[in-house]
Amino acid sequence: MKTHLSYIILLFLSQLIFDQHTEEYKSWQSEMVQMDSSGRINYKQDARGNRIPDFSAAGYAGGGVELPELKVGKTISALPGDNTEHIQKAIDELGAMPLINGFRAALLLKSGLYRIDGSIHLRYNGIVLRGEGQGDNPATSTILLSTDTTSSKSTLLYVGNNKKPNDWRNKDGIKIHITDKYVPVGSTIIRLASTKGLKQGDQIIIQHDDTEKWLKAIGYGIGESDTEPWTLSDNLLVNYNRYIISVDHKRKSITIDAPVFYGLDKRLSESYVYKISSENIIKNVGVENLSLKSCFNLKIISTYKEYGSYQSDEKHAWTGLKMISVESAWAKNITVKGFSGSGIILTYTTRATVDSCSVVDPISQIWGGRRYAFNTADFCQLVLFRNCYARNARHSFISNGTSTASGNVFLYCTSDSAFASSEGHRKWNNGFLFDNYKEINYNRTTGYTLAFLNRGSYGTSHGWAMVTGVAWNCDLTAGNPQNGHLIVQQPPTGQNYAIGCKAAKIDGNGPFKGGTGYIEGTNRPGLYPESLYNAQLKLRLVKKSN
Repeated sequence: MKTHLSYIILLFLSQLIFDQHTEEYKSWQSEMVQMDSSGRINYKQDARGNRIPDFSAAGYAGGGVELPELKVGKTISALPGDNTEHIQKAIDELGAMPLINGFRAALLLKSGLYRIDGSIHLRYNGIVLRGEGQGDNPATSTILLSTDTTSSKSTLLYVGNNKKPNDWRNKDGIKIHITDKYVPVGSTIIRLASTKGLKQGDQIIIQHDDTEKWLKAIGYGIGESDTEPWTLSDNLLVNYNRYIISVDHKRKSITIDAPVFYGLDKRLSESYVYKISSENIIKNVGVENLSLKSCFNLKIISTYKEYGSYQSDEKHAWTGLKMISVESAWAKNITVKGFSGSGIILTYTTRATVDSCSVVDPISQIWGGRRYAFNTADFCQLVLFRNCYARNARHSFISNGTSTASGNVFLYCTSDSAFASSEGHRKWNNGFLFDNYKEINYNRTTGYTLAFLNRGSYGTSHGWAMVTGVAWNCDLTAGNPQNGHLIVQQPPTGQNYAIGCKAAKIDGNGPFKGGTGYIEGTNRPGLYPESLYNAQLKLRLVKKSN
């Protein structure tokens, strides 16, 4: 009887432990984002209607569209010496072809080593620059090698119109004021003083100018930090590049293709809408299967803290790939190696995809303004970075475009041995999603590794660097639960989020004061949906097909 009772107690304890273990790994959902059995998503709103926004419009052609596969229109091979003119001439030849449904053809660069003494310009609609591999062996890969050692600010490959970019200020008609007293984060319907002259398919800018009232409401951008406050001369406008999906002339409202990522408060600034021209915006352009490298002086060596000696020459190419004034563009299977400033940088770029690209082993000093692997600069919006990898960067994945950079997504991206954090970097970037982002190695030179925070006096009064930043199901531990610090602070008039993330610390304890943002499910496995972007995209595509 005693043995039987002991067995029952043992069985009960075993079941209890099993149940606790099972409960630990059961799926759970965020209070902010609830998905029902049919795939519909319900978002919890705050008192003003703000919520976690839908990021699914990020990506080529507005997200959820397969990257085009263009037929080869011309093939060239590497020549001895400088290949700049050789490649440019072939691109220009394809650029003279007629556009058919928005596309021309692909230029195939056969595997080999192409010395580039200048810059390559891919500035025509509907053209792809394609190689045969992104590795280090010229027998099997296409390698573009920048040999420019006369300056430190050159770019190897431009995609778009860098000579005369469309800066989105090119108004096509008058500006129309928004009449909503407040447009919440996540909104896609906006009421206007008039809808006259607006129609489905129009491309517009929604703009919130900086004002003294707005600057005061956000603590002049720098909060309690002892640094120069932001001023009107900083011109920190918040704007959104959008297409009109529908117009309700009776209600004087429009529906747009992607939400706003910051609340537009009429008390602080009169927001408005205007149509823009598509002049000088390059569309349906891509680069594929290439390796971009830079020459550098092996003998220039510096020493950095715990890292020790490293190669630090800066008199060589600064940027590998720069997208500028483009829409519906892509970079796929590109490796960028050995550049000083940015590996891949995007500016005046929207609705683009950077897929399965790597930026590794930059050569420069390890301090400010250098080693930005994937850099979202001014007016970079609705860009999807998917399955990308950075190694030995300072900031692996960075929002560096101030208040005009928004709606960008880092999906299944990996940072390896970074010297500083992936982050909102300066002055009010808004609406960034880090979805299943990972740190896989640490060189022990940085205190925090992902951050949505007040950067105070850093740089040029960087201050509040991110609003509506979302870290979803990220893992900063690099395999060790004692690794990783995710800082999530709440900026004035906004919010940042960390949901279902893994790290030794997830809190609001940054280098400068700021309230703690929304933090939920720290180190709790089983977050559902596993990917926020994928769930949002699937739901949008289902709605579109119905």
